[in-house]
Amino acid sequence: MAKSSSYRDQIDRLRVDIEKLNTRAEWLRNAPLCIAEAKARADRYVDGLAAAGVTEKIGVFFSNDATPADLMSQRRNVFMIGDGKGPINGTVAIDIGETIASLFPELLRKRLHALIEEAAGLMDCGPPDVERRTELENVERQLFDAERREEALIVAAEQEGIDIARRRDVDPAAVLGIFE
Repeated sequence: MAKSSSYRDQIDRLRVDIEKLNTRAEWLRNAPLCIAEAKARADRYVDGLAAAGVTEKIGVFFSNDATPADLMSQRRNVFMIGDGKGPINGTVAIDIGETIASLFPELLRKRLHALIEEAAGLMDCGPPDVERRTELENVERQLFDAERREEALIVAAEQEGIDIARRRDVDPAAVLGIFE
């Protein structure tokens, strides 16, 4: 009985560590971008919108007989002004982001940067991408090593007639002894 509880205790402690490593790895995979990378992504977005907005602009004043499908079929940046009586129901703006970005790119960037900073204050942003990848590789390596140790303990317990169930989410490579 003493051996049984010894194996179980060791495995339980190891499983706590494994859960912490799994949680950290999941967070690293899904954490929000750091502020600098979020701002750079916003800048690329504005640049893309502005570049698209320079090429083909059309302002269309449709009659009240125009439908939303008519507007969308234009495949251009369209704005429409109506009198509120037709199927469009008044003033409608459709896909004018490119126009705004081409006319006011710095203003749009400044506003997006302010929104990013505000949102970043409400969440736990991740590390920069290079650091994130390096840390994730380290955590995944530690996780695999911990799962290999867990499997070794389970096998040792089985050899002594002690049955300890494997976790359902264990890496099959750790159970099978496949090492990269």
